[in-house]
Amino acid sequence: MSKSGMLLFVLLLLLPLAIPELAPAGRSVTHHFRDFGAKRSVPISCVNPSTPNLQGSWQDKKCCSTKLCSPTNCCESSTCSCVEGSCQCL
Repeated sequence: MSKSGMLLFVLLLLLPLAIPELAPAGRSVTHHFRDFGAKRSVPISCVNPSTPNLQGSWQDKKCCSTKLCSPTNCCESSTCSCVEGSCQCL
């Protein structure tokens, strides 16, 4: 295969990575390769229990590595349990 033919072949292989709309139907090639990355164990939108005066919408937030006992109450430890919206820690 000539150099120009090989270059064209490589460009055709890489084109779906540059333009996801050209990838086959279903999942795009870039989305497929993103699956091999590290998985997050903590949600992107999470709340640190030591944050003072927590305010805002809590429906989409989770406590970072701890338990959420009520919409505005994160336990200080993952070993705590929730009783009627409050944390019971050992």
